[in-house]
Amino acid sequence: MKLYKFLFIILFIFSNDLWAAQITKTFSDISERDNSELIWNVLTSKLLPPIYIRNYDDGLGFKNLDIDPGDGIHGDFTIVTYSSFSQNSDISGNIIRINTDLYTQLEFQNFILEEGWTLRPIGTQPLNIKVLGDMVINGVIDCSGSDGQDLNGNLNIAPLGGEAVCGGGSGGDGGSLTSSPQSGNAGGNSVTGGAFGPVISLTMGQGGGGGGAYGDIGGGKDPKNGDDSTGGIGGAKGTQFTDDAFDEIGGGSGGGGGSIYSNSSAGLDSAGGGGGGGGGVIKIIVLGDVTIGTNGKVLANGGNGGGNNTGMRAGGGGGGGGGSIAIYAAGDIIND
Repeated sequence: MKLYKFLFIILFIFSNDLWAAQITKTFSDISERDNSELIWNVLTSKLLPPIYIRNYDDGLGFKNLDIDPGDGIHGDFTIVTYSSFSQNSDISGNIIRINTDLYTQLEFQNFILEEGWTLRPIGTQPLNIKVLGDMVINGVIDCSGSDGQDLNGNLNIAPLGGEAVCGGGSGGDGGSLTSSPQSGNAGGNSVTGGAFGPVISLTMGQGGGGGGAYGDIGGGKDPKNGDDSTGGIGGAKGTQFTDDAFDEIGGGSGGGGGSIYSNSSAGLDSAGGGGGGGGGVIKIIVLGDVTIGTNGKVLANGGNGGGNNTGMRAGGGGGGGGGSIAIYAAGDIIND
């Protein structure tokens, strides 16, 4: 009898359900964001393609521009949050005093400036605002330079030049017995401030020159120097610089201070007027629409030079140069 050996191999197969891990991204929290060319819009919870401007002609050749709309980190800019961005939470007089040295970039989800309110920066850096949604301007955004102080009859006190904000150049002080008139300060690398009025004419004080500015290619340069028309030739005007492409971020330059008149003439002797401050720089980037209401304004004017119409003979201050405003919108720009 033969014995047979059998090898029994029993396989036990265990079957279990396997579940894939689930990951949900809401795109509402920028803390998990990584580097990417896509735009993470926390407002719409969507990834958007990058924004490019290609081959546009600014009159000096073709240019390319990449636009960064920000990430909305500062939330909504509405009447409820105005005080959060105003210096020391001060919104007295319905003025929002944003310090651009502290907020060099403001990145909002939506922006609404209500009618009757003014956004008036107090810093030296340009005003940069980025908005992921829509922007509505029913109030006033104002980066204008201040006016220079008028002539005065106290020969020992020099009228001050106008202050500047948002990258503009301040105006030069007027001349007095204790100090010479000052030229305006430059608002950028390619423009100069107005020169001060030449010191003392026997007949009249001499006015300061107007501040330089960044102009567009269609605008001609003002060929005239500052001039009080009766006195001397006045201080030289500041230079202008054509920059349609907004390649250089610079504001307007300040006007020069006027010179003193001191000839022992009662009622006529006076200290020269201060130059006006140059307008600042405003740069706005919006992914949605920009609506500027009936009473809405975006300003970067140069300030007036200090003067006087009561017969004083000192030179008036030169006016400040206008600043720069650029608005980029992926949607429409609507001016009501």
